[in-house]
Amino acid sequence: MAIETEILYKSNFEVFVQLIDVIIWPLTLLFMFLIFRQSIANVILRLNTLKADTSGLQLSFAQKIEATKKLFQQIVPTTVEKSGGNIKVFNEENDTPFRKILKVRSELINYLKVISEKNNIRVQDLEPLQLLQKLKETGVITIQQKKMMEAMLEVTSAANDSATEKQAMEVEELMKKIEFK
Repeated sequence: MAIETEILYKSNFEVFVQLIDVIIWPLTLLFMFLIFRQSIANVILRLNTLKADTSGLQLSFAQKIEATKKLFQQIVPTTVEKSGGNIKVFNEENDTPFRKILKVRSELINYLKVISEKNNIRVQDLEPLQLLQKLKETGVITIQQKKMMEAMLEVTSAANDSATEKQAMEVEELMKKIEFK
């Protein structure tokens, strides 16, 4: 009877080792994705075109701009022009379209930090999306403003060196439609 228990114990132990052997790599990959999820998301968003053929899943910077335009049209009717208030959109002639888009992003992030500090919201260690959430929770911005700013952060993070002048101008125009306090 002791021999049967020993055999059963060994087989359970072997099964346990085999189970660990099978799941160790997927768990390691999952752990790495969790640790580097922000970096991975930024890399994916910076891809100009994401293609998964057989007529499915094609995402480009141009499509992100169009999606952002549609969102803005739903929130702010096209007949109403809003001004960017304190936000300055730089238009230096020697800047590349990509740099212009990055400047729009930078100005939006700076605006979020300034308005957060004015409303006693700690900005250190908070990402722009987290600042937006805090500003919305405290009633500093509306849900529509939050959605528009989120869309601007997303579209500007998706830009890359192949952005065109037209795309940069579209991003600048979208920025002007956000109503800032």
